[in-house]
Amino acid sequence: MKSAGKFTFFTLYLIYILDLVGMVFVYIIVSPLIINPHFHMFASDTPIATRNLVIGLLFATYPFAQFFAAPILGDLSDRFGRKRILVISTLGTTLSIALSAISIYMSSLSLLFISRLLSGIFAGNLTVTQATVANLAPDEKKAHYMAIFSAVGGIGWTIGPFVAAFLSDPKIFPFFDLATPFWFLASLFFLSFLFLIFSLQEPTQAKPGQKLHLSKIAPRGYRKKISSEKVLHSEKVQGGRCKEPQSGFLKEDNDEIFSMKDKSRVNLLAIPSNLLSVFKVKNILVPFLASLFTIFGWMVYQGFLAPYLIEKYGFTERWEGYAYALSSLFWFFGGMLSNKWVLKHHPAKRAIIIPMFLSGLAVLLFLIAFRSYWTWPLMAIANLTQAIVTACFFTLFAQLVPPEGQGKIFGSWNAGFALASSLGPFLASIFVRFQINLPYLIAAAILIITGIYYLLWYRRKGSSLA
Repeated sequence: MKSAGKFTFFTLYLIYILDLVGMVFVYIIVSPLIINPHFHMFASDTPIATRNLVIGLLFATYPFAQFFAAPILGDLSDRFGRKRILVISTLGTTLSIALSAISIYMSSLSLLFISRLLSGIFAGNLTVTQATVANLAPDEKKAHYMAIFSAVGGIGWTIGPFVAAFLSDPKIFPFFDLATPFWFLASLFFLSFLFLIFSLQEPTQAKPGQKLHLSKIAPRGYRKKISSEKVLHSEKVQGGRCKEPQSGFLKEDNDEIFSMKDKSRVNLLAIPSNLLSVFKVKNILVPFLASLFTIFGWMVYQGFLAPYLIEKYGFTERWEGYAYALSSLFWFFGGMLSNKWVLKHHPAKRAIIIPMFLSGLAVLLFLIAFRSYWTWPLMAIANLTQAIVTACFFTLFAQLVPPEGQGKIFGSWNAGFALASSLGPFLASIFVRFQINLPYLIAAAILIITGIYYLLWYRRKGSSLA
């Protein structure tokens, strides 16, 4: 593993923040762009129902593409090196975001859909930034560096709406319009692209001269027998089976499931197999499943927050904005708390337990919050604890999965996050038809039951893992 300076880590965290800011931008910009006839995306007599449908499709396009792209980019970075894939994906993100701005100037809905699809594909570099930091961070500081992702994620969600609103308001500067935020973001991504070229040293040991060719991409159903001759790390032999140091993984498990370096082809079309392969390693199975259920329950809660506050408590748009600002602020505090104190004094596998239950309990208490002022401490507690949970999961993945498989594990997690981002709000909109509190009852049940599931695993097996 090669040492990395602070500027390298800054660049990686910057890309992570910018990806999240770009995700938030679309929520601020797309709605007025589609609904307001002034922007000529539709004929003026197009009904509002059609416009709302298109908005929903635009929102879904990005996570849909990310669901497929995240594990692909993770696998490719395992095979061909982190830097190469990061540079390509960051440049692709720059161009796709610039294309969004161009589509607004051209009033082209089809071009806007293409730009959102491409942005979702290249946003899979979230996976590679996480895997790269996990590779570069010293073992004794790995928890510290992985916890920062949770904190900077809160920053991205906090500043994104304000930046989009500011840069799209012509009352502030006459040349500001709805395309300006995209131009601004594309410029920052291009700077990040340059930073990567000059500051990032390849953290993985890719094969010398290995090139990324389209001919390396296998059709659906392609399988290649994986070589078991290479030893990935210095290992300790126990009864003829080799064990990865500090990870608790059997050597043969690592070779067959996580290592991409003995494969001559990368199967880009077999996404389900990429996701399911993570489940084959017993030591990561329960934490990974728990992380997926947790993020799904959280997105049912978070994705329905705005309509819930409006319908149940009569929040105005201004107070809704304050609610999101408070949520993002306490998410940031949670990330910093986990970084500065929680993970310094407690192992991630144990530190995660209490926050998992507190997060679910805070969501559950919304059901008996009969006054609007009760919601503020509940939002604060839910976001603070869920940020700690996320930081602990990232740390667990970095500690339990060998370096050669971290692109795959983070790719699979980000694919799950993208799927939850699409399904969570959609299912909440169905649940609310029966009762206003039903989405939050279901979200709380998912979070608490997942906490019980993880606790049982920890008491039975997890506490003994290195």
